[in-house]
Amino acid sequence: MSRLELSAEQRAALDRPVWSALTTGHRALAEGAAHARRYPAAIAPFAAMSDDSDAAWSELADFAKKDVVAIVTPAPPGDLHGLAAWFSACVRQMVAVEAEAPVGDAVIETLDQLTFRRCWS
Repeated sequence: MSRLELSAEQRAALDRPVWSALTTGHRALAEGAAHARRYPAAIAPFAAMSDDSDAAWSELADFAKKDVVAIVTPAPPGDLHGLAAWFSACVRQMVAVEAEAPVGDAVIETLDQLTFRRCWS
């Protein structure tokens, strides 16, 4: 088995997974500004901030004026900057540190492309 080493950049991306998604692979879906972005409300409630600055919280508050938003932060926020929390929970993130075999590219298949097999005898 090979050991997987994460760079500082990769660890930072894991600290803010929603922000990372909205500024990389899901960039085309992102709505927002420089310090806060969100998925369109019809897709998901997730929003994210680049950091915990007052500017980021202010931009996040603009989203919350018209829609409920869900955020994932590296640590529980001490000050919600005027926003109200309806629910909070601790998120546990698992990171593989060893791989048995290289992981290939992901493939997205639509239901009409899938071949259904009988999984029982």
